[in-house]
Amino acid sequence: KVTCVYSYTDENEVVIDYTAVSNKNTLCNLTNHAFFNIGDDDTVLSQELMIKSHKITLVDNELIPHGEYMNIDGTPYSFYPAKTLGQDMFSDASMIKNCNGFDFNYCIEREGNGLEHFAYVYDKKSGRRMDCFTTLPGVQLYTSCHMNFFGKRHYGDHAALCLETQGYPNSPNCPQYPTTVLKAGEVYSTKTVYKFSVVTD
Repeated sequence: KVTCVYSYTDENEVVIDYTAVSNKNTLCNLTNHAFFNIGDDDTVLSQELMIKSHKITLVDNELIPHGEYMNIDGTPYSFYPAKTLGQDMFSDASMIKNCNGFDFNYCIEREGNGLEHFAYVYDKKSGRRMDCFTTLPGVQLYTSCHMNFFGKRHYGDHAALCLETQGYPNSPNCPQYPTTVLKAGEVYSTKTVYKFSVVTD
């Protein structure tokens, strides 16, 4: 049994609360796939991103991790310290080139088990900022690497980004990663918050 509650607070927060219980041991790794572009441009390339992470789960050519980690400090994969998304979007780094951008699980540098700040996105032109908090150990950064959607406007490559909080992908097959098994009778309970503000300096 799974419950997901979306709330909007007076502090301009979108809060996502997930809970689940099971009568048998089962895999449980819940996330969301919301797309964000907090600026006015057609892409997020000029927006600044920080993700509090020193490593990602290394992937193969099909973007599947197999239990390995990759230290990303000082590499094009790192957003710690912050940088614009466009700075390394077109890097020759093999996995970025394969993705046409970023589609990787970042291992969040956590201080405890509670709700913690792990990322922000900032659009200097508009002053808009989105701060991100979670109780989960990982976040998948996806930069709309292969988009070609038409609605009221055309949404092409890098039109938005996703910050999908989660347990590590493929963890059922990778004992090196934190488990995503929900044991019978236990309660799965996680929270993710996206907080919006305007910087006026």
